[in-house]
Amino acid sequence: MFQWFITNRNYRAQAKKLYQQAVVQSRRPDFYTAYAVPDTFDGRFEMLCLHVDLIMRHLDNTKLKQVLFNVMFRDMDRSLREAGVGDLAVPKHMKRMMRALKGRCFYYDEALQAADKEKLKSALRRNAYGTMDDVNASKLNQLANYVIETDAALSEVLPESFEDIFAECSFSNEQELKYAS
Repeated sequence: MFQWFITNRNYRAQAKKLYQQAVVQSRRPDFYTAYAVPDTFDGRFEMLCLHVDLIMRHLDNTKLKQVLFNVMFRDMDRSLREAGVGDLAVPKHMKRMMRALKGRCFYYDEALQAADKEKLKSALRRNAYGTMDDVNASKLNQLANYVIETDAALSEVLPESFEDIFAECSFSNEQELKYAS
């Protein structure tokens, strides 16, 4: 009977660690400078959704995916309240954000699964650069390369090593992603 509590506690601890890794990675200044993703609430939310999706794509455990989702949206709820969104408006915002994550995960997964870089670039243009009128094609291509390379790197390791993959991620002077060997 008590095993259930221990197991759930373990899932929560794992999910919190994975979510924290996604948050840290999505806040890297390189996305907002080198890749020109808008440094706004929307731009940061898009980068967070992207990184959470990259992590969830490589989790085999459905329960852990659900707990990661719950951890993310508990944090989103807290962030909205801290930003001054009223108690009555929070559920509406949460529903919209959950729907947004689901849609982004679907399109990113579909593009990555099919190894279709143009479809991925289209999804990134629509989401990560959605608030911009003019998107630099070179920056968009660099971000797509980052997503493809990060997805490939995460597919080769266990979830416990995701932090290592994100830590190895670096940007050269040409702002192209390089992984330390």
